[in-house]
Amino acid sequence: MNTRFDGLVTSIEIEEKRLNQHIPEWRAFLELASGYFTAHGIMRPIIVEIGILDGAQRRFYENLLNAEYIGIDSGMEGTMMGNPDIAGDSRLPETLEKLKARLAGRMIDLLFIDGLHTYEGVKSDYEIYGPMTKHIIAFHDIHTPKLYPGDSVDVARLWGEILATNKTDTIITIQHHNPRHPEEFNGRPLGIGLVIKG
Repeated sequence: MNTRFDGLVTSIEIEEKRLNQHIPEWRAFLELASGYFTAHGIMRPIIVEIGILDGAQRRFYENLLNAEYIGIDSGMEGTMMGNPDIAGDSRLPETLEKLKARLAGRMIDLLFIDGLHTYEGVKSDYEIYGPMTKHIIAFHDIHTPKLYPGDSVDVARLWGEILATNKTDTIITIQHHNPRHPEEFNGRPLGIGLVIKG
């Protein structure tokens, strides 16, 4: 996977797209997901990503995990926010209905939540789409602190609640601890948290 992963990172850089992932964390996450799907005989996982930014992550899912990918984002086609498969606010019933129609009764294998970073937004995505997910629910920015009282980034709060209350699933935290340049991601740590169901 390493050579293909590095090639995909290079292609993103050449196209000047924003991956918005800390590369060592992203690599570890994809390796873990790949191993999980292989061990469970899942040859073509259905991956739903909420919050696609430039759409750069899609190629990693499709090329490394052989995924059927569905991206949900409020960004409209042709904007800087990439081209979502389903354009709409993930919290709205019509967005959920579009996803259900696309899934046609199938379950999500991996849900990657990286849309609204408010506590209410990420909790809503978890509560709406989590029950539709059979295997892995992943959260981005689980270690990103609020920098000031009015800061809306608060995924860490929900992640803390999951750690404290979820007694049935396997919980994995991926965080790369090497020093980073302060200009990267506004100087904030990121982190990816996984809830592996069952």
